[in-house]
Amino acid sequence: LHVRSRRQRQMCIRDSSNHFALYFYSFYEIIIKKKIDLIIFSGVPHIGPDYILYHIAKILKIRTILSYQTIFPNKYIMINDLEEFGQIKNNIDKTFKVDHTEILKNKNFYVNVQDKFNKNQEKSNKSFKKQITKILTDKRFFRKKLINFLIRINLIKRVDAEKEYKKNYEACSSKNETINNILNSNKKILYFPLQSQPELAALLANDFDDQLRVIEKLTSILDNEWTIIVKDHPIQTSYQRNFFFFKRLNSFKNVLIANTNYPGIELIKKANIVATCFGTSGWEALINKKKCLLFSNSWYSGLAGVLKINKNTDDETILKFINEKFNQEKFNSDLCKLYSSFYDGYSVGCL
Repeated sequence: LHVRSRRQRQMCIRDSSNHFALYFYSFYEIIIKKKIDLIIFSGVPHIGPDYILYHIAKILKIRTILSYQTIFPNKYIMINDLEEFGQIKNNIDKTFKVDHTEILKNKNFYVNVQDKFNKNQEKSNKSFKKQITKILTDKRFFRKKLINFLIRINLIKRVDAEKEYKKNYEACSSKNETINNILNSNKKILYFPLQSQPELAALLANDFDDQLRVIEKLTSILDNEWTIIVKDHPIQTSYQRNFFFFKRLNSFKNVLIANTNYPGIELIKKANIVATCFGTSGWEALINKKKCLLFSNSWYSGLAGVLKINKNTDDETILKFINEKFNQEKFNSDLCKLYSSFYDGYSVGCL
């Protein structure tokens, strides 16, 4: 079994290498033959082929334009390089006046739209017409039903990855009462909401795509006065969340795992500081006057109250930032400057 799994891993690596080579040389040939001098991306490159194309462009010094839809209505970001993501530009239109209170009126726009979409999607999935269409179009529908029945009566054995994920999570997570007691104690709280995977975050995180390594780093920096509360993303599945993921997470000192039903916004409000790998929870921390340790890049990474961490950031810098007060005035000013650099409309990838 060990040999077979090792061979399978080697085959996967070779297949991925071949897949990469096909994309790489195809893109390279098109660029050279067509004499391409500008490549426009409808979003931030992260799917796979677009990311390969982006780096070929950088190697060949070809100009790129990237767009990204913001969480604000009718506003999108347009940049030339991934490193510009979140940077506050100084060459903004001085005649464009905007007040931070007006910007923050739309702070929950993204969340409200997402909630509405999820409810509509759930309602649509439950509809009779949708169920009939699913049965008619899914050739394996009856086969899967039969297999599930045989598993239920123990005639065949098969591991249900999603059930295993939930089982492992529940086994590690603390009761809500325990979390409440910690939040109301004298302990200092760092809240670390796990980012869903796979996601754009894994790409932008660069050196910190392994979120457990980030938590491990934080436990080595913070003393026993601190408790780190971790909570998984509501839409996370079993992908990259196997038994050993939770075993490793559960081995960290001064770390508690909150149940998925515990309100994330309450953890943000009660925490002293929030740490994240790209997620919008960093933005939610800022608008609740909480600082954010950002182990990647994001559209809000240039705002006051954020420490953008890379592999060269030392522990002293992180601790100094943690002990600083949140500068509300600077945050308001930065937010206005950043918002002023947004473009009106929608990025093509979101249409």
